[in-house]
Amino acid sequence: MREASISRAEVVIVVPGLKELLDSRADAAEVSRTVNEAVPRLRRVRKLLPQDQATAYAFIALLIALFTLVENILADLPALSKIFPGARDPSPPREDSPEVPSHRDARSKRRTWRERYPGKPEDPATWQQWVELMPELLAADPAASTDSGLRWVSCEAVRYFDFSDQLEAGAELAQHLSVRWAEILPTDQLTLFMAHLVAHTYSKQGRWNLSAKLREQTLTRQRQFLGEDHGDTLLSANNLGLDMSRLRRYDEAHDLHADTVARRRRILGDDHPATLSSANSLGVDLHMLKRYDEARELHEDTLERRRRVLGDDHPETLWSANNLGNDLRMLRRYWEARDLHEDTLARQRRSLGDDHADTLWFANSLGLDLYMLRRYPEARALHEDTLARRRRILGDDHPDTLSSANNLGNDLYMLQRYAQARRRHEDTLTRRRRVLGDDDPDTLATAYNLGLVLYMQRRYREARELQADTLARQRAGLGDDHPDTGATARHLMKILEAIEGRRLFDSALGGLRRWRQSGAG
Repeated sequence: MREASISRAEVVIVVPGLKELLDSRADAAEVSRTVNEAVPRLRRVRKLLPQDQATAYAFIALLIALFTLVENILADLPALSKIFPGARDPSPPREDSPEVPSHRDARSKRRTWRERYPGKPEDPATWQQWVELMPELLAADPAASTDSGLRWVSCEAVRYFDFSDQLEAGAELAQHLSVRWAEILPTDQLTLFMAHLVAHTYSKQGRWNLSAKLREQTLTRQRQFLGEDHGDTLLSANNLGLDMSRLRRYDEAHDLHADTVARRRRILGDDHPATLSSANSLGVDLHMLKRYDEARELHEDTLERRRRVLGDDHPETLWSANNLGNDLRMLRRYWEARDLHEDTLARQRRSLGDDHADTLWFANSLGLDLYMLRRYPEARALHEDTLARRRRILGDDHPDTLSSANNLGNDLYMLQRYAQARRRHEDTLTRRRRVLGDDDPDTLATAYNLGLVLYMQRRYREARELQADTLARQRAGLGDDHPDTGATARHLMKILEAIEGRRLFDSALGGLRRWRQSGAG
């Protein structure tokens, strides 16, 4: 009952007193008086004291053991709150929020920080409030704090930097907090969540190998300390799958996302935003595995649910619409893809602005639709604008920037601007080799595209050397049956035929000249 509750401070006082009493071998009356005076709220315990001295001593020993247990429980309550969800205070609802551990000693402070909480950082309407809160938050030194409320708001601050496209600031804060928290509370839920956020900053920077490695480590620790079905564990599993997909580990990504979807559906329901996030990720895996009809069906269902649950203009809803458009393009439903991507891009620009990384991703998708519709001047204009913005925001060597550069090179090729296309692809190939490696499929895709340009410029021997190298690498990395390998093999045959045709032509031309010279003689 509430009357019999006891604080950790009281326990710390009581236990030494009881031990001293036990050592003194006092009589039963003295034992009763001491227990009553030690903690008045435990006066009911006196009624349970045995009257004979021997049994009273045994009872004191039992009390010492019980109080020691209580002291340990109170000390470990932050960790126990991870095991017993009922020990948590509910955090403001959001898709990616960690479930904040709660303990009595920090409750008043956490309420103070929750009162200052500006709101979900994925909502642009809260960003100005985050700007105003940030100096006060940093002045509170969250890196050295064990206050769960301050630590939780700090996690949200990192997410604010992410959603507002302040990648460097978010990465710097996340890494600083992660290192310090790992020193003072290494297994705490929010410490593990901050490690997850550090991995997220790596992913946004295009450092997917590093991100995947850190996420795998974090996921292992979350499964150990939080459990397989904990919200943070499933969030890490979902995002590790995204890194696997970017690293072309599509089968692994598919299996991990399928398991995460099943768990979230069972725990949260079909329409929970977190469930829909995993469903969207699984749809991307199906797309990358070229199971386009299955991907389309899942993305259509996810889009319909997100529109109903989150609204038409929510960022996650727009991502589902963008992904569905990509499925439609691969199913050769180009006009539908273009219409959907045009609407999605307009909404994203209105919500996040022209320069947001997500906006630029959607612009790139629309540019690909225009390319497939043979509207090359429009595709070129959009890809040029996207490339310029990505260079300014992400840098020249970011994988997304290089994707835009590659697409622009393809537009120039189709517009028969071969000299410009060659310069663009040569620069992109050099950068992709340095950033991604010689054998990365994206690197090889640019090498193939450059080979096409060299062929059109009748630089057959350079084209042959490049495509032969590309084909060998694709066979080793992708296999003989991969569509990209087949396309390169066919183009190499075309180059060889052109070289042979030129050789025969030159031979015939030489014979004709000799004949003329002999006739003239």
